Amino acid sequence: MNITTGVVSSAHQLRTNRQLRVGTFDSEGNLYASGNKVSLWVIKPDSTSEERSDLYPTSPGDSIWAMHVYNNYLYMAVSSASGHFIVRHSISAGGNLGPKEIILDVGQFTRAAIQDFAFASDGKIFLSIFGNDSFIVYDPASNSFDYFYKEIVPPYCKQFRWGGGNFIYMISGNLTPAQDWTVYRVDMGMTAAP
Repeated sequence: MNITTGVVSSAHQLRTNRQLRVGTFDSEGNLYASGNKVSLWVIKPDSTSEERSDLYPTSPGDSIWAMHVYNNYLYMAVSSASGHFIVRHSISAGGNLGPKEIILDVGQFTRAAIQDFAFASDGKIFLSIFGNDSFIVYDPASNSFDYFYKEIVPPYCKQFRWGGGNFIYMISGNLTPAQDWTVYRVDMGMTAAP
Protein backbone atom coordinates (compact mmCIF):
# COMPACT_ATOMS: atom_id res chain seq x y z
CA MET A 1 0.00 0.00 0.00
CA ASN A 2 1.21 3.47 -0.86
CA ILE A 3 0.71 5.28 2.46
CA THR A 4 0.49 8.68 0.73
CA THR A 5 -2.16 7.80 -1.85
CA GLY A 6 -3.80 4.82 -0.15
CA VAL A 7 -3.55 2.81 -3.38
CA VAL A 8 -3.23 -0.93 -2.79
CA SER A 9 -1.47 -3.17 -5.28
CA SER A 10 -0.50 -6.83 -5.28
CA ALA A 11 3.22 -7.48 -4.86
CA HIS A 12 3.18 -11.23 -5.46
CA GLN A 13 0.68 -14.06 -5.84
CA LEU A 14 1.82 -17.37 -4.35
CA ARG A 15 0.84 -20.71 -5.85
CA THR A 16 -0.62 -22.08 -2.63
CA ASN A 17 -3.97 -22.43 -0.93
CA ARG A 18 -2.32 -22.43 2.51
CA GLN A 19 -2.24 -19.48 4.88
CA LEU A 20 1.11 -17.81 5.43
CA ARG A 21 1.32 -16.19 8.88
CA VAL A 22 4.92 -15.14 9.51
CA GLY A 23 7.70 -13.61 7.45
CA THR A 24 11.04 -11.84 7.58
CA PHE A 25 13.47 -10.17 5.15
CA ASP A 26 17.19 -10.66 4.62
CA SER A 27 19.67 -7.92 3.66
CA GLU A 28 19.09 -8.57 -0.10
CA GLY A 29 15.33 -8.04 0.19
CA ASN A 30 14.35 -11.72 -0.02
CA LEU A 31 11.19 -12.46 1.97
CA TYR A 32 10.98 -15.78 3.83
CA ALA A 33 7.40 -16.73 4.75
CA SER A 34 5.57 -19.68 6.27
CA GLY A 35 2.92 -20.62 8.80
CA ASN A 36 0.80 -23.40 10.26
CA LYS A 37 1.21 -26.69 8.35
CA VAL A 38 2.64 -24.89 5.32
CA SER A 39 5.98 -25.03 3.50
CA LEU A 40 8.69 -22.39 3.69
CA TRP A 41 8.54 -19.91 0.80
CA VAL A 42 11.33 -17.67 -0.50
CA ILE A 43 9.97 -14.63 -2.36
CA LYS A 44 12.61 -12.70 -4.32
CA PRO A 45 12.67 -8.93 -4.92
CA ASP A 46 11.91 -9.57 -8.62
CA SER A 47 8.58 -11.17 -7.50
CA THR A 48 9.56 -14.75 -8.27
CA SER A 49 9.07 -17.33 -5.55
CA GLU A 50 10.27 -20.76 -4.59
CA GLU A 51 8.51 -23.22 -2.30
CA ARG A 52 11.04 -25.05 -0.11
CA SER A 53 8.90 -28.10 0.62
CA ASP A 54 12.14 -30.08 0.70
CA LEU A 55 12.87 -28.30 4.00
CA TYR A 56 9.38 -27.78 5.52
CA PRO A 57 7.06 -29.27 6.44
CA THR A 58 8.62 -32.69 6.95
CA SER A 59 5.25 -34.02 8.14
CA PRO A 60 1.68 -32.70 8.00
CA GLY A 61 1.82 -31.61 11.66
CA ASP A 62 4.86 -29.35 11.31
CA SER A 63 4.35 -25.61 11.76
CA ILE A 64 6.61 -22.55 11.70
CA TRP A 65 5.42 -20.03 14.29
CA ALA A 66 8.06 -17.30 14.06
CA MET A 67 11.14 -16.43 12.03
CA HIS A 68 13.94 -13.87 12.12
CA VAL A 69 17.08 -13.19 10.10
CA TYR A 70 20.09 -12.70 12.39
CA ASN A 71 23.82 -12.71 11.52
CA ASN A 72 23.22 -14.17 8.01
CA TYR A 73 21.05 -17.02 9.29
CA LEU A 74 17.32 -17.60 9.01
CA TYR A 75 16.12 -18.66 12.47
CA MET A 76 12.70 -20.27 12.91
CA ALA A 77 10.52 -21.52 15.77
CA VAL A 78 9.28 -24.91 14.60
CA SER A 79 6.77 -27.29 16.18
CA SER A 80 6.39 -30.90 15.11
CA ALA A 81 5.27 -34.23 16.51
CA SER A 82 8.78 -34.61 17.95
CA GLY A 83 8.74 -31.31 19.91
CA HIS A 84 9.42 -27.57 19.78
CA PHE A 85 12.70 -26.24 18.39
CA ILE A 86 14.61 -23.20 17.24
CA VAL A 87 16.33 -24.11 13.99
CA ARG A 88 18.46 -22.13 11.59
CA HIS A 89 19.65 -22.13 7.98
CA SER A 90 22.64 -20.22 6.66
CA ILE A 91 21.73 -17.67 3.98
CA SER A 92 23.94 -17.27 0.92
CA ALA A 93 23.64 -14.98 -2.11
CA GLY A 94 20.24 -14.94 -3.78
CA GLY A 95 18.43 -16.13 -0.66
CA ASN A 96 19.73 -19.68 -0.95
CA LEU A 97 19.38 -21.62 2.31
CA GLY A 98 21.83 -24.08 3.79
CA PRO A 99 20.90 -27.27 5.64
CA LYS A 100 18.78 -27.17 8.79
CA GLU A 101 20.57 -26.99 12.13
CA ILE A 102 18.67 -27.50 15.39
CA ILE A 103 20.15 -24.96 17.79
CA LEU A 104 17.67 -25.27 20.64
CA ASP A 105 15.35 -28.02 21.85
CA VAL A 106 12.85 -26.09 23.97
CA GLY A 107 11.57 -29.40 25.37
CA GLN A 108 14.60 -29.34 27.68
CA PHE A 109 12.77 -26.65 29.66
CA THR A 110 9.05 -26.58 28.82
CA ARG A 111 6.40 -28.51 26.91
CA ALA A 112 4.69 -25.28 25.80
CA ALA A 113 4.84 -24.21 22.15
CA ILE A 114 6.97 -21.24 21.17
CA GLN A 115 4.87 -18.32 19.97
CA ASP A 116 7.66 -15.89 19.08
CA PHE A 117 11.33 -15.17 19.81
CA ALA A 118 13.90 -12.40 19.58
CA PHE A 119 17.62 -11.89 20.09
CA ALA A 120 18.87 -9.51 22.78
CA SER A 121 21.97 -7.38 22.26
CA ASP A 122 23.96 -9.70 24.56
CA GLY A 123 23.13 -12.78 22.41
CA LYS A 124 20.46 -14.26 24.68
CA ILE A 125 17.26 -15.51 23.04
CA PHE A 126 13.91 -14.46 24.50
CA LEU A 127 11.12 -16.91 23.71
CA SER A 128 7.45 -16.23 24.30
CA ILE A 129 5.32 -19.22 25.19
CA PHE A 130 1.58 -19.62 25.46
CA GLY A 131 1.45 -20.51 29.15
CA ASN A 132 1.47 -19.15 32.68
CA ASP A 133 4.90 -17.57 32.31
CA SER A 134 5.22 -15.60 29.10
CA PHE A 135 8.98 -15.35 28.57
CA ILE A 136 11.79 -17.88 28.72
CA VAL A 137 15.37 -16.70 28.35
CA TYR A 138 17.93 -19.00 26.75
CA ASP A 139 21.62 -18.18 27.19
CA PRO A 140 23.64 -19.94 24.44
CA ALA A 141 26.92 -19.15 26.24
CA SER A 142 25.95 -21.25 29.28
CA ASN A 143 23.33 -23.46 27.58
CA SER A 144 20.89 -22.48 30.32
CA PHE A 145 17.21 -21.53 30.57
CA ASP A 146 15.41 -19.23 32.97
CA TYR A 147 12.10 -17.41 33.27
CA PHE A 148 12.04 -13.67 32.67
CA TYR A 149 10.05 -11.68 35.26
CA LYS A 150 8.40 -14.91 36.46
CA GLU A 151 4.85 -14.29 37.71
CA ILE A 152 5.22 -10.56 36.95
CA VAL A 153 4.75 -10.41 33.17
CA PRO A 154 1.12 -11.35 32.30
CA PRO A 155 0.61 -14.92 31.01
CA TYR A 156 -0.38 -16.21 27.57
CA CYS A 157 1.87 -14.17 25.29
CA LYS A 158 0.77 -14.67 21.68
CA GLN A 159 3.24 -12.38 19.91
CA PHE A 160 5.75 -9.69 20.72
CA ARG A 161 8.02 -7.19 19.01
CA TRP A 162 11.08 -5.50 20.42
CA GLY A 163 10.52 -1.80 19.77
CA GLY A 164 12.98 1.06 20.16
CA GLY A 165 15.12 1.07 23.28
CA ASN A 166 14.52 -1.44 26.06
CA PHE A 167 10.84 -2.14 25.41
CA ILE A 168 9.05 -5.24 24.18
CA TYR A 169 5.43 -4.84 23.13
CA MET A 170 3.50 -8.05 23.70
CA ILE A 171 -0.01 -9.21 22.89
CA SER A 172 -1.37 -11.36 25.69
CA GLY A 173 -4.69 -13.09 26.28
CA ASN A 174 -6.58 -16.36 26.28
CA LEU A 175 -10.10 -17.78 26.08
CA THR A 176 -9.75 -20.69 28.53
CA PRO A 177 -8.97 -19.71 31.20
CA ALA A 178 -10.52 -16.32 30.47
CA GLN A 179 -7.83 -13.69 30.05
CA ASP A 180 -8.39 -10.24 28.54
CA TRP A 181 -6.59 -9.54 25.26
CA THR A 182 -4.20 -6.70 26.01
CA VAL A 183 -1.06 -5.09 24.58
CA TYR A 184 1.64 -4.64 27.23
CA ARG A 185 4.92 -2.74 27.15
CA VAL A 186 7.65 -4.54 29.09
CA ASP A 187 10.93 -2.86 30.11
CA MET A 188 13.53 -5.54 29.34
CA GLY A 189 16.46 -3.63 30.82
CA MET A 190 18.40 -4.18 27.56
CA THR A 191 18.08 -3.59 23.84
CA ALA A 192 17.44 -5.99 20.97
CA ALA A 193 20.22 -7.28 18.75
CA PRO A 194 20.78 -5.06 15.68
